[in-house]
Amino acid sequence: MYYSFLLLQSSAIPVYQQQEAVWWFIPIIGYALIGGAAGFVFGALIDWFCGEPEPEKGKTIAVLGMKGAGKTQFLANIRNKTYKDCAATIGEEDYEKFNIMLGNRTVCIEGGKDIGGGEELILDYYEDMIKNNDIVFFLFNAFKYINEEKYRKQTQYRLEFINRHSLESKCTVNVFATFADMFSNDDERSNAYASIKNSVSGKDYYRLFIPSRFFMQDMRNKKLLMEKLEIIFS
Repeated sequence: MYYSFLLLQSSAIPVYQQQEAVWWFIPIIGYALIGGAAGFVFGALIDWFCGEPEPEKGKTIAVLGMKGAGKTQFLANIRNKTYKDCAATIGEEDYEKFNIMLGNRTVCIEGGKDIGGGEELILDYYEDMIKNNDIVFFLFNAFKYINEEKYRKQTQYRLEFINRHSLESKCTVNVFATFADMFSNDDERSNAYASIKNSVSGKDYYRLFIPSRFFMQDMRNKKLLMEKLEIIFS
């Protein structure tokens, strides 16, 4: 709008004065172009010298949990893969090193194992994976935990096992009560969260259920999961 005003105003000025005005503007335009080009070149040089930020020092993780609790979906999400590209694990499978983007941070995750949820795998893998990794994730189905006594007792047995062996290591344990979408609204989810905490009150492994380590989660909601991982990896 400002430049349009100048052009309209210039039409009422004698030709020789318009020519003088043009010569007066040429240095200004030249300085602007040179300054813009210099800024672009300077920014490009900074990008070239600095490059992208290096990923933070590698972390090792163990993803443990009940059968069908969403472990494969969890690993698919944090590896930025689709669930259909990651078949459900029955025994154990190796995965390669990968990076997680958490806000403006990049965290490198070392390669590891994806194991199934069968009870026979507890003695084969749990102890070593707890002792040899920085961060342990344990997943169980919140809806089944609330509604099925047998499932609840099996879950609590694994929690006790994980807690006991994690005390002997330097790992941090994070508990995910999955299938939060099975509860119809936020009130039901809040009540389920409180009910699960109450069910382990007085147990040695209650220490695993502090707010910054215990989460309700729908594993299909990748955005919400990544927000929780920012807390875990902070």
